[in-house]
Amino acid sequence: MQRPRERAGDQQCKAERQAQGEGADFVAFGPVFDTASKQVYGAPAGLARLQEVAFELTPFPVFALGGITADNAVDCLQVGAMGLAGISLFKDPGKLKSLVGLFQGDLRKSDLA
Repeated sequence: MQRPRERAGDQQCKAERQAQGEGADFVAFGPVFDTASKQVYGAPAGLARLQEVAFELTPFPVFALGGITADNAVDCLQVGAMGLAGISLFKDPGKLKSLVGLFQGDLRKSDLA
């Protein structure tokens, strides 16, 4: 039996709070966006749910993962993620310098800087 989305989200926050209580340094939240490697976990949670979880766990760091790209990474940070976990995003060493520049530029324009 599959749980309704809200209930699954509630269970997710419970697990994240438990990890926090057990001494974890951060939690990874996802998948935020659709990605082939995370389809077995169900539909992506989306930015709105990431924002809710980040707010509920503040100041505990939440890292966004799942379908993170150069086009949506800054969005994750702007809704409250403290970091990103992205295999595809970071797998090309030749693009790392431009990604860092992208993040630095967008963060300076936001309230997060």
